Order: sequence, then structure tokens, then C-alpha cells
Amino acid sequence: MENFTMISIGDILARNSKSTEVISQPLLGKGESLMLWAESGIGKSLFTLHWMVALASGRDFGPWNTLGPQKVCYLDMEMSAPEITDRLKDAKTSGYFERGALKNMSFISDAFTSSSEWMDSRFDLNDPEDVCSIIEQLKTQHTDILVIDNLTTASDSITSENDAAALRRVLSNLKQILLEGFSLVLIHHSTKANGSYRGSGSLESIFHTVVRADSVSSSDGPCLDIIAKKCRSGRFRVNDKWRWSFKDGSWTEATTKEDEWLNHVLTTAENGTFETQKELASALGVTPKVITEAKQALIRSGRTNGDMWDRLFLKNIP
Repeated sequence: MENFTMISIGDILARNSKSTEVISQPLLGKGESLMLWAESGIGKSLFTLHWMVALASGRDFGPWNTLGPQKVCYLDMEMSAPEITDRLKDAKTSGYFERGALKNMSFISDAFTSSSEWMDSRFDLNDPEDVCSIIEQLKTQHTDILVIDNLTTASDSITSENDAAALRRVLSNLKQILLEGFSLVLIHHSTKANGSYRGSGSLESIFHTVVRADSVSSSDGPCLDIIAKKCRSGRFRVNDKWRWSFKDGSWTEATTKEDEWLNHVLTTAENGTFETQKELASALGVTPKVITEAKQALIRSGRTNGDMWDRLFLKNIP
């Protein structure tokens, strides 16, 4: 009979574990896992690659603050060598690139494998030996983040992503990567039927964060809404959204109607003579609850904090 380890609250608290370091605020923490899923061909891999270049550079990526230079391994199972090269050339000209990325970010890709070695060297996320092998490589290179692009091509020995038993093995192997302390970013595809991600709903069980990328119509190039669908960390809320547009080789955060509304609320509060949030709500023609929600969103986005917000009203009290 299996003996399971039991640990008391006292022993847990005595360990004095440190709080999670956030590598890319607010989405990704050290040792955390994130799944990004979307339709094919809308730019999710392009977006993720540039995001990782920013992290390898130690540069902020739009509003997402970076802890410092991270060592990234990008496991690609789809792109050709010219495609990877062209995308990296674009990223190199961006404002979030630093020379440190040249040594901090590495690729594992079929694109750089000779045809004679292709079958023997192709990574399979469903194979525990392959997973153990890549873990050892990650340890040797002192890697911080592993990106797997994407689940379908990295585990193509599975006949169906709806096969619960087969998926359980894949999840177990992903869990093993996390137990070694690496941060994990997994890219996945959505279904054509209902717009959810492909495979069993149990897939997201091991992920701290799940985000969906939606394509936004734009004449200037790829434009994505990154929408939060799961947050275990509490650093943001489900359905929080960040809009990104790709132009001239770089991703930049684009303004949404929600952003415009929040900016309007903040500007009105700053320039007005309101003594209470209720007065501000009346001036904007909304309920006090809407203003409370706007305040919370403004604080989460870093555009204000609780003390700064309160001072907007205290200044007008006689």
C-alpha cells in the first residue's frame, strides 16, 4: 500500500517559502505554467516569440514588466529556418531587444536538423525519455523558461487529443518539467467547432494561467486581443484583456474602447472637483458601482493606486 506524505500547517509555515517572483507581470511567475491558445494563422507564435525576446533581453514588453533577463528555450515544432530567422531579425530591431538576448534565448527546432537525423531527433511530449532528456538540457543551460510551440505537433504520437489516457501522460510529463522549477509556456490551437481549445477540458488543470488570443481586424497587420481565461495567481482577473498590434517588426499595446473609457474616468476625476465617487458617477452618467469597477481596473493596470485615487477626492474636501 502506498504511503502518502502528510505535512502539518506548522511545518509548512516553518519552511518560510518566498513569494513567487513574477517574471512577466502579471501573466507569468517563476515556476508557473501558462497556456496560450488561438486559431491557426493569426499570429500567436509570432507574438510569443517577440514576448520571449523581450524577456531574454530583460526588457519590458508593453505594459508587462519584466523581472530581469531570463534564459529562454523555445521548442518549435512548426516553423521553417527562414521563418524563424526573419522573425528574429524583426525582433532584433524592436525597442524591447537587447544584445543579451543573443545568448539568453535558444531554439530547439526540426528546422535546424538534417533530414537524415529528423526522425531520431524529433521531440515527443508523450515520451518520458524525451522529456527527461530535455530537462537535463534545460538544467545544463540554466534555463528559466521553456516554450513549447505547439501541443499538437509536440505530441503527434497521440492519435487524438480527446484521448483522456494519452493526454494524462502528456500532462504528467508537463508536470515533471514544472516540478524541476522551470516556467512553462505552451502554445495550443483552438477548435473550429466551438472556439475552445482542442482536446479534453482537463488540459488546463496544470496551468496557473490560461489566455486566449483573438484576432482583431486591422489594416496595418496582425492585431490580437490577449484575453485572460484562468488566473490562479490572483494578479489579474478572468476576462482582463490586452490588445496588441504588430507593425514595422514590433508588437505594441494598442488602445481598446475599455482603455479609452478608463482613461476618461481617470482624467475626469483628476480635472474635476468631486468630493465623492458618487459625484463622479453622476457627472459621467453611470452608477457608483461602475466607477468602483473602473477604479479597480485602473489600479490593476498600474495607472493609479489606492492612495492616489483617494487623494483625487480628498483635495476637494473643505
